[in-house]
Amino acid sequence: ESNDVNQKSELELPSKLVFVIAYSGARAEKAGQGTEASIGYNYASDMASKAFKAYNACSTAAIHDDEQKTLHTLADSIRYERKKQSISHVTSCEDQVKKIISDKVLKGSAAVRGDDHATVADFGNLLTKRFEQFYEESEVLV
Repeated sequence: ESNDVNQKSELELPSKLVFVIAYSGARAEKAGQGTEASIGYNYASDMASKAFKAYNACSTAAIHDDEQKTLHTLADSIRYERKKQSISHVTSCEDQVKKIISDKVLKGSAAVRGDDHATVADFGNLLTKRFEQFYEESEVLV
């Protein structure tokens, strides 16, 4: 038995519905080091990580220590803000959660900006756009 996976919740599916996960075995084009796809993927991943760090920099003072220990990713920040806003499932109120996190990412961007961006505002806008893309991909489209 593996301890690599942490179960977060359970979902009861209707008996006529089957949830299938498939693996093709095909190597992804982004897998090659230095390919255009892998560079783009790595950049998006790095920006998502920095967006979370910016959110965290802006939120740390307002989050209790116990809760802070459970926040490691943008997905965690979405779940945390939903809980804080008493939103139990995806609804039209999600725009409120998206806006709250976007604002915190923008405000916290100065704390994580490197030398590779012209201004704090430019960097903050890039991080905010990356968070919003992540949000759309993981919360709306899926």
